[in-house]
Amino acid sequence: MSRLATPVRSKGPIVLGERCWVGANVSITSGVTLGHDCVVGANSVVTHSFPPYTILAGVPARALRHLDLASGQWVRVDDADS
Repeated sequence: MSRLATPVRSKGPIVLGERCWVGANVSITSGVTLGHDCVVGANSVVTHSFPPYTILAGVPARALRHLDLASGQWVRVDDADS
């Protein structure tokens, strides 16, 4: 058995809220929390946490849309907001 030259460090647990959908080949780094009802696109790399009702994708993942609870409509997220 070989020893690692660099120790593996964790930033904490990965927490997935209820009813999260995570696409194929997604990587989620340690310490990330996804709120309930999030959708993560395939092949994404999630490096930070996202609030509930968010659709995210990309490398690194960014928010694409979120659910406006007042109107019940999905709203596109501006690049400045993500």
